[in-house]
Order: sequence, then structure tokens, then C-alpha cells
Amino acid sequence: MGEQVKADLSKMNNKEIDESLFKNGKNEYSYTFPTSGTVITYKYLNHGDEVAVNKEIKGLQKLNASVNPLISTRIKRMIISVDGNEDKKEIREFVDNYLLARDSRSFRNHIRDTQPDVDLKVTVETKDGEEDVVIPIGIRFFWPDADL
Repeated sequence: MGEQVKADLSKMNNKEIDESLFKNGKNEYSYTFPTSGTVITYKYLNHGDEVAVNKEIKGLQKLNASVNPLISTRIKRMIISVDGNEDKKEIREFVDNYLLARDSRSFRNHIRDTQPDVDLKVTVETKDGEEDVVIPIGIRFFWPDADL
């Protein structure tokens, strides 16, 4: 622990994904919540969606600074329909009042496992030999001296 090692980010591999999930070049996927059985259609967020999520979160935090609405706001933007209903008000109502914590966790794990990404697992040489580690990329990775 605490040992510094170097990893060549240019040699990172893409994360293995199930290509059968991607149909007709559309950013639209189906998921059934394991506990409630509710079926949703969802999308992966793009840059424009991320900007909208961040703007909405800033507004919500002005109303109540002690609440962090990041997860629910992102899920609201990701879901396209709930049991075939595409009404945005109904989707928000579902996420705010009917989405079970267990189903939310399951969905977030599903997204983590299926979303195209870079595999951040690397094998590094340490003083004790080789070790598999996950590169902890976050804001401090890029700006380690930032006071955030």
C-alpha cells in the first residue's frame, strides 16, 4: 500500500461488452428490474445529457444543499419508458416514488457492467511481484493538487 507505480494508459483495453445488447445502432436498451419486475427502456447518457444532469443538480442543490440528487437525476435522464409509458412526468414519478433501492442498485450495476468503457484493470509490478489493480481515475487523477 502507498507504493507508486506507473501504468501506460495508451495500452488500456476496451472493456469486454455483450454486443448483442446493441441493436440497429440505437442508443436504446431494455431492462427488467429483478425485484419489482418493472420493465424499462433506457439509454446511455451522452455529453448533452450529462450537461443537463449537472445543470439540474445545481438547481436542486440550491433548493436543498444537504441532498445529493445525482443518482436519481441520472436515472431519470436514462429511462426512456416505464412499462411502455414514455411520459417524462410518469418516469420522474416512478423514480421518485416507486423505484426500489434494490432495483436501483441492480440497474446501476447493470449499467456499470454493460456500458462501453475502458477496462481500468492493469497488472503492475511491485516490490513483491505482480499485482492486478484498478486505476483510480477521478478528478484528482487529472488534477492531483486541486483543492476540491
